[in-house]
Amino acid sequence: MRKMKSFALGVAVALALAGFVPAAFASPVAGIVATAAAAEFFVAQNGVALSQFPSRSRLSAAVRVGTTQPVNPAGRWIASSTATWLSVTRTGKTGQQLQLTADPTGLTSDTLYTATVTLRGTPGSSVTGSIPIRVALWIGSSDPGNQVIDHGAVSMSANPVEPWVYVSDGSSTVDVFNVYSGQLLRSFRVAPSIGALQISSDGTELFALDKANYRIVGVNAKSGRILKSYRLAGPVSSDFSFTYARPAGVPTLFAPGQAAIDVATGNPVSDPITEPFSYDPFITSTADGSHLAIVERGLSPGSLYSYTVTSDNGHLTITQVNGSSIAGENCQDLAISPGGSRLYPACGWPYEFDVYDFQSLQQVQTLAANTYPNNAEFDSDNDFVGGLNGIYDPADVFVYDLQGYNLGTVPEIEVQSQGDDLVKVSGDSTRVISGMSDPSGQIFFREMPHP
Repeated sequence: MRKMKSFALGVAVALALAGFVPAAFASPVAGIVATAAAAEFFVAQNGVALSQFPSRSRLSAAVRVGTTQPVNPAGRWIASSTATWLSVTRTGKTGQQLQLTADPTGLTSDTLYTATVTLRGTPGSSVTGSIPIRVALWIGSSDPGNQVIDHGAVSMSANPVEPWVYVSDGSSTVDVFNVYSGQLLRSFRVAPSIGALQISSDGTELFALDKANYRIVGVNAKSGRILKSYRLAGPVSSDFSFTYARPAGVPTLFAPGQAAIDVATGNPVSDPITEPFSYDPFITSTADGSHLAIVERGLSPGSLYSYTVTSDNGHLTITQVNGSSIAGENCQDLAISPGGSRLYPACGWPYEFDVYDFQSLQQVQTLAANTYPNNAEFDSDNDFVGGLNGIYDPADVFVYDLQGYNLGTVPEIEVQSQGDDLVKVSGDSTRVISGMSDPSGQIFFREMPHP
């Protein structure tokens, strides 16, 4: 047990919501004044995975179109697809959804098809910019079923477009597996000792922690070719965490104790995200980078911290919203709802998934589980996926929608103990991939509950 710092944030939050944030309370991590850029179209989900199998299919998805800053009047857009098998909503305006629908008729089974959807403003629109959205389609000739492979894992990341999952066992290489078959597709050498993995939202770039040299290495997610490295303020711990997001449409890396990093330039774009967290922080973010959250791992009681991110022409201001101890103990993972309103820590006790309001950090939901929660994810259908470090449990993955309805569970297929932050979901939300807590153990590829 430990004594938590007290947070005099009640007044600060109220003032922040009113539009006035005294520095003594809000403690902005970075505050750089710059000229606002013109509004551009923005989609948080710029990578989409579709699939078809004999017993289930995901042949459509909807992507909401927003802008990098508020506009009035709403901008109008048009969209087009490079593939005849993929149809899209032809036109719309800010706030509306772009519908993507695949028609697999005449396509070859067990083949990966890819396409690019381009969304751009109509002539005279109040919003500028052109957005590419990557889409992949896999047509399976048979249902994939459950697969088990012998392979250690200390970190994993699932591609949001291609049916691939990236696995590191802590050595110098990343192994890439097909999420349906469990087949090893390729391996590539990245760094002397690899830690956390993160994939870009369009599935084109993989980021890996180089633990030996205090840096993050960006590689081509298909070939493994090293693209760029990003220096960190070291030393960093072996379980150092970072997250990828796109504030105002700009690919960015965030990590506790570090300045935010612009992926394209490698430049820092904020001051470091430092205290008040003090012990083994794990960070997560919304896809649009507007909300960040941190949980301190392994503490009793656990601690949560929430932050907002604003952009002025590429310079980021990261402002702490709240920080508090919570009922959960020995937390190991954290997820944030797609809109940023709720936080889902995975804590070893109590044996449930407690859900907290982003602003107040007050508990707002209790989702039933079992011993011992240690994984928290959101899939591409915006459903919460929670995993357990459980043994002899009939199920060790629980799926809930945002309203708290249980959508099903994933049964164990062997006696196993899932590792911390080692439960991932395929881009099409049909497969769950789990690594065992034993680094010399196994990886399990299983079916997600059917809708």
